[in-house]
Formats: sequence, C-alpha cells, structure tokens
Amino acid sequence: MVPSIEHYDITIIGGGPAGYVGAIQAAHLGKKVCLIEKDRPGGTCLWRGCIPSKALLASSETLQRVKNATAFGIHIEGTITLDFPVIMKRKDSILNILGTGILSLLKSNKVCLIQGEASLKNSRTLEIHIQNQADQILTSDNILIATGSRPSDIPGLPFDGTKIISTDHVFSLDKLPSSMIILGAGYSGCEMAFAFSELGVDVTLVEMMPRILPGADKEIADLLSRQFRKHKVKILTDTKILSADLRDDPPVTVHLNRGEPLRADKLLITVGRSINSRGLGLDKAEVMLGTRGEILVNEKMETNIPGIYAAGDATGKLMLAHVASRQAVVAIHNMTGTPDRMDYSGIPSCTFTHPPVASVGLTEEQCLQQGLDYAVGKFSFRSLGAAQVKGELDGMVKLISDKSSDKLLGFHIIGPGATEMISEGTLALQKGLSAQEFASAVRAHPSLPEAISEAAENIFGISIHTPPGQR
Repeated sequence: MVPSIEHYDITIIGGGPAGYVGAIQAAHLGKKVCLIEKDRPGGTCLWRGCIPSKALLASSETLQRVKNATAFGIHIEGTITLDFPVIMKRKDSILNILGTGILSLLKSNKVCLIQGEASLKNSRTLEIHIQNQADQILTSDNILIATGSRPSDIPGLPFDGTKIISTDHVFSLDKLPSSMIILGAGYSGCEMAFAFSELGVDVTLVEMMPRILPGADKEIADLLSRQFRKHKVKILTDTKILSADLRDDPPVTVHLNRGEPLRADKLLITVGRSINSRGLGLDKAEVMLGTRGEILVNEKMETNIPGIYAAGDATGKLMLAHVASRQAVVAIHNMTGTPDRMDYSGIPSCTFTHPPVASVGLTEEQCLQQGLDYAVGKFSFRSLGAAQVKGELDGMVKLISDKSSDKLLGFHIIGPGATEMISEGTLALQKGLSAQEFASAVRAHPSLPEAISEAAENIFGISIHTPPGQR
C-alpha cells in the first residue's frame, strides 16, 4: 500500500524572521501550515545575529555606565572586573528564552514544524530530508521560500572558526581576545567594534570604502567616527586586506594594500552576506534567480511561478529582520486572497553603537544625486534637557524635506534613544507627512523626542532652543 502524502495549504522553507512569522500569520488566517527548518526556529537573527549582538552590547553599555557613575555622584569602590563567561551565559539564556517562545507560538497556532532540509521536486511538491529518518514527501497549494543568508567570506581569507571568524562564530567565543581586527564597517562591524572595545579589546576597524557606515548619511557617519576614536577604536578607511598569515603570535597577521601589517588575536569578517538559494531544487520548479543567487520577486513577493513566493534575505532586498517579517506577511496576504504590496520607501535601519545610529528615507547625498531641492533641519542633543540629565550629549537629529512640497524625505539620528525614536520618522515617511505637520506634534517634556520637534522647526529657522547663529 502506497503511504498517503500529507498536503498543506501553505508550506514554508526556513524558520527565521520571515519563515516563522509567515507561518503564524497563515495559521491566524485558518490555513493548514507546515514550517520546515533544518536547525532551530528563529534563524540567524535570533541565534547568530540581532539578539546575541544586542545582548553583548547591553553588557558593554552597562560597563560604560558603571565607569561614568562618578559623574552622577555614585562612587563604586574597588576594581571593576569583567566576567566574560557570565556575559556569554546571559546571552545564551536570552536566546533560549526567546527560542522556546517561538516554539510555543508555533505549537499553540497548530503549525506543523519539521526539522529537516527541504527541496522542491516541482512547483507543488517538496522532498524533506530528515536526519536518521526516511525522506518525506508533501504537497502544498502555496510555498514560501525563506531560507535566509550566511556570512560571506573573502577569497584567500576562508573562515576557520578560530582565527578568522564570522558573526556565526563570534557569539560562541569562550574567552575575550586581547585584540581584534574587524573587516567591514557596516552596521554589523561597527556594532562589534563598539561592543568589544568597551569590553577592553584592542579593536581595529578596516573598511575599503572612504568612510564607515557607507550607506548612512555622511554627516552622521562622520560623527560616529569621532565617537569611535574617543573610545580608542582605530579606523582604517580606503583600506583592503590582501592576505592573512595565521602562523604568527598573535595568531593573525594581515597584510594591507597600504601601511604596515596588522596583528591581532582574531580577524572578524563582516563584509556582507551570501544568499541561501542552492540545493533547494529551484531549477526543477523553474524559479528564476538573479545574478547573486537571489530569488526574484515582485512587490507581492511572488516569484515567476504561480504559488511560489519568497521573503527575507533570500530575495536579496534589504537584509534586515523587520523587512523579512513584513515581506512574509505580504506574501501570506497575497496567497490568501488579500491584496498587499511591499513598500521599501519607509524602512528604518539601526546601528546599535554608543551612541546609536538610526535612519529612514533619503540621505543628503542621495538628495544631491537625485537633483532634489531640499531643506535640512538639525538639532544637537547637547542643547536638550533630557540628554543633559542622562549625561548623553553627543549626537543630533537631522531631518530632510522637499523645499517645494515640504514633504519629509529623510530622518537621521545619532544619539541617545535613536533606535526607538526612528519609529516616528518611519511613520511620518510612510504617511507622507510634511515637515510642518511633523514639527506641530506635541512631544512630552523633558524627553529625548523633543529633539525631533526642534530639528523639524529648524527646517523653517524657528527652533526655540537653537542659538540664532546655529539655525
């Protein structure tokens, strides 16, 4: 007797921020859902990215606050000591709590979870390889591919997991290195530079572009560079690593395109991510891929094959967890008959350094490239009561608007609370608010968001707390 093949309304490959969110969304809509994940639900974001990095950063920030406690009239007697194993144990505890929470959500929403590796046999049939079990076949009306991405290495600098490491390895360190070279000064590299330098590691940040955070507003990136130098992080821009020698002591010596070689205990590479689209049988289903292996989708998250959708890093769009989750919701809506589309115009990006950086919309450089006639309003946190109270004075809010329509074009922050306050700018851009409308919102006093009001008012030269010469 031929065994019956299980059939699902929606099957999702990959259990990261796109996959598990899509599965729960589909279950909410009454669909029979199967989620296939080869590891643990949560994906890179939970286990090797967003959450572990923020746990590490929280320890770094706490240490920084303790060091500055005297300025607040609090004297800590004795030597401040650092217990790195406890820091990592706390990180692991957080991951396990959140991982267990995701499993509980999947179970309570009656999502079938299969731990295995899936590939397409055709546009409606999947084969699942499960370790130490017979392969399983299932069919599905709709398929969502959410297989994510992995750290990219560099030719001649392969990851060995010990001396040359990626973000997949750095959160499993059992002891704190004395020195670290970080290749790549995007948001991930900058976050790791702050986290480890504050914990006492001698950090050198190497970037091939002319400045750190290449995609950020230049004025904001330059302010962050100054903060790094205050924290004694060495920054080398316009610099490439040509080769690495792992036989020396310290373990890694890197040779650059200019200047003297660098030596450190670890070389952390954070230069980008490669898309996980191989081995999925996409050719059998005739799903089209781009030049980087990205799964090509339209604004509905549809591929070229009806019934097959993709979301998250596998699409090669903005590789951010919140983008992946929104893409998955859009895909599920369209699968289930509710028209929806993915809009990338109001997507925030955050860098959790100290001070943090957050941005949404156009940078000033992009406005210039597009030939836009724009206005800028800025406000320094140093002039804000709430920032003075907190003792966090560095940074500013910067708003950009269209001169003719007054429509907000960009919102950029470096300073305390940036990663929370950016949500105001995200909503403003998504709703098409004008700078005047944004400025007229009443914000609580004393609070950090007051800086947003002042920056918006500064577009018109009417900021109350900005000295006349600085408007």
